[in-house]
Amino acid sequence: MKRLSIIFLIFVLASCEQNFLERSPIIGITQENFYQTEEDAYSAVNAAYAALQFELSPGGHFRWFWGDIMSDDSQKGGSGDNDAYELLLLETFQGPVNTDLLEGEWSACYEGIYRANTVLEYIPPMEISDAVKNQVLAEAKFIRAWMFYN
Repeated sequence: MKRLSIIFLIFVLASCEQNFLERSPIIGITQENFYQTEEDAYSAVNAAYAALQFELSPGGHFRWFWGDIMSDDSQKGGSGDNDAYELLLLETFQGPVNTDLLEGEWSACYEGIYRANTVLEYIPPMEISDAVKNQVLAEAKFIRAWMFYN
């Protein structure tokens, strides 16, 4: 039994390579191999814009809650105070700070900031036209600033 354990241990140690854990993905897109063409640059900045979209899901972010509904531009609607009570609290500035609505908004903003920062990191070394590069970088800076403002 001891001899079998030693043989097994020799096989296990001999089968490992030095760079076993340092393999790059064989298929798929990574940040290192994505940024090649002008279309890739546009796709990257479009991903940052996607964080601005309206998301109708539990915990989703609804930008108009934090703008229009908390001003005199709109009302929550409904048939009474018990209808959409969370919106009534927001409309009257009495809402709790730990709602799913607020969490969704913060998550969306920081997702947009992360994506804009990724664009700002990976686009400058790309070999694309200066006009496209400057446009994409300017859009990413604007998205990042707008997300920080919100």
